[in-house]
Amino acid sequence: MLISLPPIHSGPQLWLSLGAAVMGLGMGLAAPSSANAGMHLVPEHAAAVSGLRVLFRQAGAIVAVSVVTAVTSVAPDPATANAAAFLGLAVTMAVAVALAVRIPNQRGRW
Repeated sequence: MLISLPPIHSGPQLWLSLGAAVMGLGMGLAAPSSANAGMHLVPEHAAAVSGLRVLFRQAGAIVAVSVVTAVTSVAPDPATANAAAFLGLAVTMAVAVALAVRIPNQRGRW
């Protein structure tokens, strides 16, 4: 969401650096606990869970970069298109978080 907003009283480099730092901080705080939770749920399949986590994280990154690049490259104003693409990704992330909260908390057979 921060990257989709215009810079306030600073240049774009500082604004993008701040956005990248906030995203990195969020990933650094969330990734270890997410990995530990996944490994704790099915310890006998730890390798498979680890592989699936990496697969989905990488696939999400590839899709996000591809969509933002495609939208930005065909737009008449790349800056506005880039901001719109990042806002769309922020909305997608908010929906994903809302859905993830609804996942039932259980172990064993489904």
